[in-house]
Amino acid sequence: MKSLFNNLSMKIIALLLGLLLWFHVATEKTYKYQLSLPVSDIQLDEEFTLKQDPPDSIQAVVSASGKSLLRSQWRNEGVRISAIQLKPGRHDLSLSTANTFLVGGGNVMSLQEVVSPATVKLEVDTKAEAVVPVTVDLITMPDEGYAVKAVSDPDPPEVTLVGPRSRLSSFRTVLTEQKELSGLRNNLQLTVGLVKPAGYNITLYPDSVTVSVEVVPVQTRVFENVPIVVFNVPAGQLMVARPDTLSVILTGPPAAIGSLSVTALVATVDYAGADAEGWTAVTVDCPSIFRVKSASVDSVYIVTQ
Repeated sequence: MKSLFNNLSMKIIALLLGLLLWFHVATEKTYKYQLSLPVSDIQLDEEFTLKQDPPDSIQAVVSASGKSLLRSQWRNEGVRISAIQLKPGRHDLSLSTANTFLVGGGNVMSLQEVVSPATVKLEVDTKAEAVVPVTVDLITMPDEGYAVKAVSDPDPPEVTLVGPRSRLSSFRTVLTEQKELSGLRNNLQLTVGLVKPAGYNITLYPDSVTVSVEVVPVQTRVFENVPIVVFNVPAGQLMVARPDTLSVILTGPPAAIGSLSVTALVATVDYAGADAEGWTAVTVDCPSIFRVKSASVDSVYIVTQ
């Protein structure tokens, strides 16, 4: 038993060296391995592009040393399919090692066989450009005592889309990324990214625009005798609200609220939403730069005229 533990450290070192030698020999051997690889690129003539998404992945057999197969980066880079000869139209392209290549394989591994799919459907279109207006998608919530007077047009007001000619005609506008700006007290200028239009290989430039928001202290104004309109009244009947007018306190930019006419305010009640006793809630609408601070009544009673 003592002999087993004699020179134990040397025996452990020898064992480790043996394992390392075995691992080195094993990983230097060449293996064939079937796996799924992502399709990272379809090569076309620079005048053309795909109209629809290419296949996500293919099943292929690769040949490489065991050491190379253990590395994962080349797998993530996937394969490139050459379709440089294709013209606009629909095509069934047969896949083989003649037109399918590893992107990150280098000289240490090779593609031996494309297992599936045997063919891929590709719809090729001419690459084109289109100038499209930008629509700003901002939600502005000023702090108490302030109002947003104006949100500027985007700068630049238009962007250029590049992609399949037949797809570009369907885009009427490009939206900015939606942003919510709360607690506003001061003017601000911000750069907002653009939402990339859906579709394969559609790009846009520039990819962002500049927008300015003007914030002003609010002024309060009382509007008396705003008529209350009843809608969804049954045909042949005449219904009115009691009371039939209300007072509204608005806040908004001083210059704008000073020139606002009472006719710009709309107070409505929905007859279809009234309870069994005829009571229903009042809704007050006004231009978006103003805010309803309060109203003299929040519900009314509907009666037959």
